[in-house]
Amino acid sequence: VRIGKFFIVGQEGSTDGIGLFGNYLEADVKIRLELAREFAEPDVKLIIVSHTPPRGVLDRALRFGARSIGSIALRDFIEESGPMIPLVICGHVHKQGGSWDRIDNTIVVNVSSHDSLFAKANIAWITVDENGIVNVDFYKLPSPVEEIFESTSREKWLEDLINFIGLSRSEAELFIEMFSKYGKRFLDDLHKLADLKFRFGFTWDNIFKLYAHGVISADQINDKIIEKVARHTHYPHNVHLRRAYANLLREREREKIYLLHPLPISNEDKYIIVDTEYIPNNVVLFGFYDPFLGEVRQFWFNEINRVMEYVNSRRDHVFIYWGGADKRFLNERLGLNIKMLNLLYFVQTSLVAPIVSTTLQDVHRILCGFTEDQWWQENFYDVDWVDKLYLCNVLMRNSNDSIAREKLANINRADLLALNCVINKLKNLPVKTKEETIHNNI
Repeated sequence: VRIGKFFIVGQEGSTDGIGLFGNYLEADVKIRLELAREFAEPDVKLIIVSHTPPRGVLDRALRFGARSIGSIALRDFIEESGPMIPLVICGHVHKQGGSWDRIDNTIVVNVSSHDSLFAKANIAWITVDENGIVNVDFYKLPSPVEEIFESTSREKWLEDLINFIGLSRSEAELFIEMFSKYGKRFLDDLHKLADLKFRFGFTWDNIFKLYAHGVISADQINDKIIEKVARHTHYPHNVHLRRAYANLLREREREKIYLLHPLPISNEDKYIIVDTEYIPNNVVLFGFYDPFLGEVRQFWFNEINRVMEYVNSRRDHVFIYWGGADKRFLNERLGLNIKMLNLLYFVQTSLVAPIVSTTLQDVHRILCGFTEDQWWQENFYDVDWVDKLYLCNVLMRNSNDSIAREKLANINRADLLALNCVINKLKNLPVKTKEETIHNNI
């Protein structure tokens, strides 16, 4: 678009590989911008309206890992063109919206807003005179939550927080309590608190208790504050608090591997590793691994008496499982009432390591390494819950399907052996000491 002495050029998408529109090549950006420059007359100045920022300027993203995600080609074009480009308007990196910076003589303005019901919207009023001198003023529109609290009725607050924001009744009452206590300061800080919640998995109950201790950002959270909050937090919020703090430490200390708490079993304890393959209401395959005997035992859904006999013969053992419904099936459905340890929960709340998730595959990869073996590839690395569910359904329809039986038995065996490796590695990891905690808090 040509307006007076200015040629406004649009550049869609991004080059970071994220999302549906992140698959543009740097060459795509380069060709488009150079084509625009050819159209421009010598005395014309370019204003670039780009979805993506230039690399290294207002482009530091956090959602998919802390890194710069701007376009290198856009950055190079700005530096090559000099005073021909007085202004670049961009978005994409919501964390850096509502701010401006410069590359040499070019002003770069990021006008994006947080895509959150808890954040204010950014408005940029930008003026450019005929000499290319740029002035930027930012304004804020109230967040949807803030608009709700502009009414005077507590009943209306409660109704709108539930219906329009999607909070539960107990969460909505917490919001009203916080607004009543902190007023506008709470609404101004809410987008930072929401970032903590959705980034690490804290509950609103956790978040508001942290806020009472002055916390509005991740760098303010440490062991001491978590312990203070934990003393006044009950189940299930305490579980989420521990899990979210471990997520935060994994992001903060990406290259370190250690435990926040010792594994609640020792080398002297006797334990059995258990893994069940099931559909929502029925177990199809029970798998057990005794690491002391090096023995895998598997029982199908029509062998419940053998399961009972096996488990009862090992009542002095702890049965270790990786989340899921294993405990429900063994203790509640079969009434065995045995000691069980959820290793997934322990990992979620205690393991600090460079992992992107706490799936068994991801934890096994970082602790035990990758096994170059076709059997492991087919039965562990390439398997997900959908594959298991499919095989379980096949066998519930036809228990004599030998191919499905063999495949599911191998998958179950791989999980048992992988769990054993993870347990052995966890036993030998360093545990964060009280002395380290005190030092970090200082």
